[in-house]
Amino acid sequence: MDITDEQKAAITEWARQGEDLSAIQSRLKEELDITLTYVDTRFLLADLDLELLDETETGAEDESAAPETGDAPVESTDDEPDGKDAGSTTESTPGDDHPSDTIGEVSVTADALTQPGAMISGKVTFSDGECATWLVDRMGQLRLDAETENYRPSAEDIEKFQLELQKVASKQDL
Repeated sequence: MDITDEQKAAITEWARQGEDLSAIQSRLKEELDITLTYVDTRFLLADLDLELLDETETGAEDESAAPETGDAPVESTDDEPDGKDAGSTTESTPGDDHPSDTIGEVSVTADALTQPGAMISGKVTFSDGECATWLVDRMGQLRLDAETENYRPSAEDIEKFQLELQKVASKQDL
């Protein structure tokens, strides 16, 4: 997508004014006639090297509360019978319980066998312990299906999920 310098300036100004991600997404559609998904809007802001004010404040609190554990989230423990290393991308099977040590973190795994119609699929455990399946379809659209009906992850968890998803996807041969 090509964005003009004037459009970039408008988006930058909205971020400086303290607009949140959904407000910027709405303004893109209403004022610039650019329709983007929530995730695409997030990627656009990242491409423009823009950080939203509330994300900066939240990020500082998150860093002091819980240090980053590294690039790969912990998906398995040493006591698992399959013998896979902690942090490896694993295929989850139905009925798997999420490990208690992942509560507070966002953990993303990719399925060893991708779901039909998807380029990549997997599972996510959000910081509150809620689990969901995700997939990116052939059109590049993300689908997220939580185990609990009408579940909505926090904005911080969505951001962490997107970052972890990028890491997992970059390791896959798509």
